[in-house]
Amino acid sequence: MRSLRTASRPAYARYAASSFFARSLHLVRSRQPHGADIILLGGYHGENSGDWAMGEALMAQARRSGLPARRLAMRDAPRLAESTRSIIIGGGAVATADALLPVAEAWSKHRFNVTFVGTDFASNLHEFDPMIREMCRAATSIGLRHAGQHDRVLEWTGNKNTYVHSDIAFALSLRETRPRDAQCVAINVLPVFHILEGRSFRPGSPLEALYRRQGSPLVDRIVAVANAYVGFVAELSHSMLKQGRQVMHLPFAPEDDLFARAILPKGVRFRSFTTDLSSHEKIIAGSTFLLPTRFHALIAGMRTRTPFIPLAYAGKAQALLSEFGIPSELVVDRDVLTAGQPGTGTVEISAQALEGARQSAIEAVARAIAEAEPAHR
Repeated sequence: MRSLRTASRPAYARYAASSFFARSLHLVRSRQPHGADIILLGGYHGENSGDWAMGEALMAQARRSGLPARRLAMRDAPRLAESTRSIIIGGGAVATADALLPVAEAWSKHRFNVTFVGTDFASNLHEFDPMIREMCRAATSIGLRHAGQHDRVLEWTGNKNTYVHSDIAFALSLRETRPRDAQCVAINVLPVFHILEGRSFRPGSPLEALYRRQGSPLVDRIVAVANAYVGFVAELSHSMLKQGRQVMHLPFAPEDDLFARAILPKGVRFRSFTTDLSSHEKIIAGSTFLLPTRFHALIAGMRTRTPFIPLAYAGKAQALLSEFGIPSELVVDRDVLTAGQPGTGTVEISAQALEGARQSAIEAVARAIAEAEPAHR
């Protein structure tokens, strides 16, 4: 029997309101008169703090360059028109077969300039429509945020302007932080291998069909990983509360807040969802340590040089930790979780490593905007 984790009615109402507000805000902004020739296509934008931060890094550079630009979500790709001169594709959930096909269809009609930056390409490239491959081959450049995917993307696209850089959220300026408080702990949870049905979460994954097609061993481990993850974060929170510490949950998406309220113990404090990464970073910087689950919660811990538990719920988090030199034996991954004895040791990245990531991200953002500029001119 699969366990259900049910959120309270007030929590669900808060989640529904946050999701509706985020979608409405994006809809209003995307329909405003803009005169923008550069379109930034992202996965979630108003519904995810990390993607919003990536988009903001590009928007800030466009403003510095005096170029009119606006954000659109991938689902808005059919609205790309003949007047579109250049698009920059970046962020989570963008380089998949389903997400890129509408973009490729619009590109085949209007032949606008295409640049990729900060992307992770899905592993099933052989299943992508040939039109997507043609668009990627013609792209001005393809910026990837993990070195492990470089060779396969280069081989598949044949685009020699394929390169690797740090996640572009590292390019954002870090706002003023506050002194670290030994009594404060920040955490971020997300519905790892959980599906929302009504007000209840059950173990499962919308990618289960893809995992089966690929013969992934994850298919048989979804429930085990889901339950082990919940046990780990709930027990850690309970332990911190027993020590008299203040535990604060930071949602990087509306569903994070709903899930956290369903699984975390009484006494945990909950922040409301916001797209403003800096507000999360202010709390993280003032905490003694961070338990990050979402990829950009991990990046926020790195940007503020806050000690964090190196939790890797997905391959992209594992790759990021590896690229920062975090020893694999310290990483809490799916295998460690299901083994039942995950550690709670923390790590902290060096100022030198952070500066390297920041410069790499700044260069990638500048390159993406510079490549879009000739099409605008």
